[in-house]
Amino acid sequence: MRPSLKIETWSLLSELGRTKGLTQAAERLDMDLPAASRLVSSLEKELGIELLDRKRKPAQIVTK
Repeated sequence: MRPSLKIETWSLLSELGRTKGLTQAAERLDMDLPAASRLVSSLEKELGIELLDRKRKPAQIVTK
């Protein structure tokens, strides 16, 4: 199954929109941070766009 089709991925993106940070979003979904990061990375590769600004600590959703 493609990562973008997983409800888990979309739940994480929804939570990212609410919290603005990957760590907080993963915690709210009771998800390991590395697993959350992998889900977002897979979706970024599939879509060909950056969704998270990983240069910022903690990583935050791109607002451009």
